[in-house]
Amino acid sequence: MDYTAILILACVFIPLERLLPLHPDQPMLRRDWKNDLFYMLFNGFVVRAGFAAVAGAVMIAYGAAFGANPFPAIAAMPLWLQVICVLIVSDIGYYTAHRICHAVPFLWQFHSVHHSVEEMDWLATHRVHPVDQVFSTLLSMLPVFFLGFSVQALVISQLLFHAHSLLLHSNTRITFGPLKWVFASPEYHHRHHANERDAYDRNFAGQLSIIDAIAGTLFLPARRKPVAYGLNDPMPRLYHHADQIPLWGLALTAQLVGTVFLVFILYFTLVRLPPRESASGIMPRLIAILGTYIMMTLVLLPPDPISAEMRVISTLMIIAGSLLSIACLLQLGKTFSIMATSRALKTTGAYGIVRHPLYGAEVLMILGVVLSHGSFLAFGVGALWLTLQIRRAQFEESVLRQSFPAYEAYAARVPMLIPGLRVAAPEATPATPAPDAP
Repeated sequence: MDYTAILILACVFIPLERLLPLHPDQPMLRRDWKNDLFYMLFNGFVVRAGFAAVAGAVMIAYGAAFGANPFPAIAAMPLWLQVICVLIVSDIGYYTAHRICHAVPFLWQFHSVHHSVEEMDWLATHRVHPVDQVFSTLLSMLPVFFLGFSVQALVISQLLFHAHSLLLHSNTRITFGPLKWVFASPEYHHRHHANERDAYDRNFAGQLSIIDAIAGTLFLPARRKPVAYGLNDPMPRLYHHADQIPLWGLALTAQLVGTVFLVFILYFTLVRLPPRESASGIMPRLIAILGTYIMMTLVLLPPDPISAEMRVISTLMIIAGSLLSIACLLQLGKTFSIMATSRALKTTGAYGIVRHPLYGAEVLMILGVVLSHGSFLAFGVGALWLTLQIRRAQFEESVLRQSFPAYEAYAARVPMLIPGLRVAAPEATPATPAPDAP
C-alpha cells in the first residue's frame, strides 16, 4: 500500500472518530492496533498476488472459450452507468462469498480472523486473512470481469468499496437516515461484528444493505448500539502465526524488499519493449501464471514451528534472494516479460553467467520462504514451483531460439540456471508473431 495514502487515511479517520465516536471511551491506540497496522502494510501484497494467480488462470480459460469481450454492449455503456452496475454486481458476489464464509467451517477459520476484532475502528478494516480476502474478491470481481466492464469502471468501484469499508468499520456514530435501508452504514456493519446472539449471521453485504433486506438477513434494531465485538473462541492476537516469528525487523525488511521487487515488475511491465514472438497455446501462459504465484498457496497451509536461528537464516535468504532478483530485473529492464515472449537478447552481466539469473535468484528467495514455513508440504510446493519455473524457462528458450539466431551459440557457452549445471532444452515450441505492445 502507498504510505502517503495511509497518512491521508489516518488524517481523515482519526479526527472523525474523535469528533463523532460511537464508543467515546475507546482509546485511539486501542489494543492490537499494531497488529492491524501490520495487516494494512503488508497484507495487500499477498492478496494482490493471490488474486492475480487465481483470476489470471480463470481469465485465460474464459478468454480461450468465449473470446475477449462476449458482451460488447456492456463496454459501450457510459462510465457512470458502468460504475453503478459494477457496484451492484460485485456486491451481490461479495454478499454470496461473505455468507458462504460464515456457513462453511473451512472458510470460517480464515474469515474468523476478521471477526476477532474486539474494538472497532478504521484500522480494524484491514485485519483480514489473505485466503478470506482472495476468496471474497474472486467471487465479487470475476463476474464483473466476465461481463466485460471497462477497467476504469472497475478501478472506480474498487476505490469506492475500500473507502466505504473504512467508514463501515470506523468508531463513528454516523447514520445514513432512511438511506440506511439501501446503503450499508457504520451501524449496519457494527451489528455484523457484534458478539450478540441475535446479530449472528446478519448484514452480509459490503455496500448495499438492500441486498440483506431482500435476502431476509438485515438486522438494524433502533436506538441500540453493540455492547461487545469479537469471538467467543480464542484467536491468536498477532498476525497469522506471527507469534512464531521473532525479529520483526528482519521480517519487515524482507517485506519492504519484496514490495520494491513488485514495484519494478509493474514498472517494467508498463514500459517494456514491443514483443517480437510469443509461445503459442495455453500451456506456456498457464505455467507462467502458476510459476509466478503458486507459492501464495502457503497461506493455506499451517506452518511448523522453527528455531529462532532458522528464522534468521531463512529471512536473510529471502532478503538476499529478493535483492539479487531486483538486480537481475534491472539488467533485464524493458525486455522483461512474465509470459514466454521475446523482446531483446541479453547476454552480458548476470546473463553472461547463466541464461536465467532471475530464476536463479528467485530459487534462493523461495528456499528461504520454504524454510521459514517449516512444513513438509511447503517443501512439496517449493519443488513444484521449481519444476514449473524450469519448464517456463524452457518455453522461453524455444521462443528466443526462434527469434535470435545468435542464441544457439550463447546457450552453448552459458549454462541455463546454475553455473556448471546443464538442463537440456526441449524441442522448439512454435511461436506466433506477437501484436504490438500496448
